[in-house]
Amino acid sequence: MDKLFQTSSLNLVAWFLTKDIQIKEKVNIGDVTVFYFNRTDELQKAINEYNQNIELKKFITKFKQVREIIKS
Repeated sequence: MDKLFQTSSLNLVAWFLTKDIQIKEKVNIGDVTVFYFNRTDELQKAINEYNQNIELKKFITKFKQVREIIKS
């Protein structure tokens, strides 16, 4: 599995799916779902874009705030 990238971040998984990067495998470990993706240049490019996209980061932060408002 060293050629696979794993994450439990739903935000990152959704970002990959918007980039048409398909989930290779999904594993449930207790209450956590871990997603696996093939390590490719396309995946690395998507990770870099995700980490550098200021608007996306703002959106995720505000989305989390809205979820907290709903829970309270």
